[in-house]
Amino acid sequence: MGWLTAWEKIHSGPSSLMARGKYGKKTTIWKSYGMCVVKCKYYAPSNPRTSLQQANRSQFSQCMSSWVSLSSEDKAKWAKIQKRVRCYRHLTPQAVFMKKCMLGHPLDPTPWWEENGP
Repeated sequence: MGWLTAWEKIHSGPSSLMARGKYGKKTTIWKSYGMCVVKCKYYAPSNPRTSLQQANRSQFSQCMSSWVSLSSEDKAKWAKIQKRVRCYRHLTPQAVFMKKCMLGHPLDPTPWWEENGP
């Protein structure tokens, strides 16, 4: 295919990039105008299609289908959970749902604080 080039600004001074030259057959690193240039040959990633990988993809597909089929009220409940639980605040409501689904947790969107009362 072709060559891909990635630029990365050096923030920690001249000692942060001690690596220069060729590494393996596909990667070259050099410094130019205060930037680190990494040039590497493109390669198509392998897809081994192991049984574990296929099972994970199937579960992800089922979880995504479940999210799409949720009503807007249920999605709003997941949004409420996402906003209320501190460790979920960096996630979207869909990501919270997918996380719970992929881990095999119950997918009842009623928050526990509403089940037990105030």
